[in-house]
Amino acid sequence: MNNAVYQKLIALCVDICKRNGKTKLIWLGDKDKTLAYEPKAGEMVITVHRWFANKACPGDWLYNRLGDLAAAVTEKLGGTSSTGTSGLQATSLKDMENPDIIKKIGSLFTADQKNSGVLASVSLAQFILESGYGKSELAQNANNCFGMKCSLSGNTWDGSTWDGTSKYTKKTQEYENGQYVTVTAEFRKYSSVEQSIADHSAYLLGAMNGSKKRYDGLKGCTDYKKAVQIIKDGGYATSPDYVEKICNIIETWNLTAYDAVESTGGASGTFPDVPFTVKVIINDLNYRSEPSMSGRVKGQTGKGVFTIVEVKNGWGRLKSGAGWICLAYDNYTEKV
Repeated sequence: MNNAVYQKLIALCVDICKRNGKTKLIWLGDKDKTLAYEPKAGEMVITVHRWFANKACPGDWLYNRLGDLAAAVTEKLGGTSSTGTSGLQATSLKDMENPDIIKKIGSLFTADQKNSGVLASVSLAQFILESGYGKSELAQNANNCFGMKCSLSGNTWDGSTWDGTSKYTKKTQEYENGQYVTVTAEFRKYSSVEQSIADHSAYLLGAMNGSKKRYDGLKGCTDYKKAVQIIKDGGYATSPDYVEKICNIIETWNLTAYDAVESTGGASGTFPDVPFTVKVIINDLNYRSEPSMSGRVKGQTGKGVFTIVEVKNGWGRLKSGAGWICLAYDNYTEKV
């Protein structure tokens, strides 16, 4: 689903609400809370098929934006949005431990990669570095997790989720002429973390440098080291060791596990016929209870060669029965 289709979906939801006499669309984000909620006159509550059947319907990209969808529909209806419709708030991360934060938001970046083509591990590492795991002043007060200023080299781009007016002013340090200096700048303010992620990716894909794309080659790049270098070379960051910092974060937290994997869903095409072997080339590749990022982490494989006896949704089941590993060959496994 691209932004044009998403906007049509918003229009469709507005029409449905109007025909039913509703002025507010609500997304509570939890099955039990939703079923227990008694809508007031004029309210319509979103439910999703995945709560009642073993299917990812809607997909992660749309599921992670239902809060924004509800808020956009309510705004067009002339209603007043409540906190239950605003998507993930960075304030909810304030008291969480860093590993729990990564687990909570990782799927947001996977979903964004599927939509934008910007590697999830890179965007997630940028989130960690630039917002301090979502706990920075800018993130906590503006849901701005990437230091996105109101004006960025005079650029505008398609697919921006910023409303064009909401802002947060603060002092910040920038690297100029070989040293750090303190400046006062205006930053974008978002209604949710999801909007911050989407706007960040839209910028990386659409920002121009004269007649050329500033970060040309980034979309679809599956090598995180190359992707980070493209971002640095495009002038995204002023810090001289930015590439090293981002790559270290990716490797420390095994963030490549969140990179979207294209797969036919079976042991053909992308993958050999089962059984086949893969070589794990990183120290701590997680294996999980289920073939998805939502599966419980049961342990780490360590480096070595492992036999895969089943492939499902881009994940391989270990012959030992220990669990499932993500089969992203470019980043942490190799075909044998």
